[in-house]
Amino acid sequence: MIGYYLYMNIRDLENFYNISQYKSFSFASKMLGVTQPTLSESIKRLEKDIGTQLFYRSKAGIKLTPKGEQTLSHVIRLLNIKNEIETVSKEHDQINQTFKVGCHAVVAGYFLTSFLQTLHKSYENVTVNFQHDHSRSVQTLIQDGNIDLGVVVNPIRNPDLIIKKLCDDKICIWQATKSSPRTDQFIADMGLSQVQAILRSWSQTPFKHISTTDFHLIGELAESGIGYGILPEKFVRQKKLKLKQVFPKAIYKDELALVYRPEFGKNEVEAFLVKSLIQSFKK
Repeated sequence: MIGYYLYMNIRDLENFYNISQYKSFSFASKMLGVTQPTLSESIKRLEKDIGTQLFYRSKAGIKLTPKGEQTLSHVIRLLNIKNEIETVSKEHDQINQTFKVGCHAVVAGYFLTSFLQTLHKSYENVTVNFQHDHSRSVQTLIQDGNIDLGVVVNPIRNPDLIIKKLCDDKICIWQATKSSPRTDQFIADMGLSQVQAILRSWSQTPFKHISTTDFHLIGELAESGIGYGILPEKFVRQKKLKLKQVFPKAIYKDELALVYRPEFGKNEVEAFLVKSLIQSFKK
């Protein structure tokens, strides 16, 4: 009979068990760190898979149906087996896990070296694979479970995600420090919403532009005097580019944040990853 439940979402089974123990959707929601609608959808999905109602709902609270009681006994056995497997393999998993981290390629340059140096001192066999994309895509991948955690620029607040602020940054207009750079052209990643916002507030926007997603190229061209460069201040300072900020009213303030799902960070290695990534932005 247990094999029947193996085809179901293990998270739904865990949610069912926890709700049955807390005897309340709202209290279970609070204790598990997820929203009540998320739990409700999880139970609806499980009830659909099983083909029967699991809880009686009334003003007095919730109560397991007879089928719910029967299901609970099987789920408890299944979760006990799962815990035994995790206990046996815990030591192995802690030193041989692979994690996926998402962020914009430029943002990776802010923390990657420090983060990996710290990680490998304590867990040299842990593998971290990076996926680079715009922040909106990274947050979606985290929420969908395709990435474990990520550094997101201007994250969208979501009750089903943990969002911890790392630092502030701002995107500015830069000009070469040489005496006669071009002023009729700018270079920028035109696909960034921050760039579009800056262009709307820039009263002297040049009529020519070069579009590229490569921030290093934008910096190089701006340094050479090809035109204004639109770049994050943190990037310009880190790369020690020979640029000066101009048009100080045309800026866009950014927030960089660490984003991950509530279930991440529960074991020793995951908690270390979160802590190390946060610390890398303080150096």
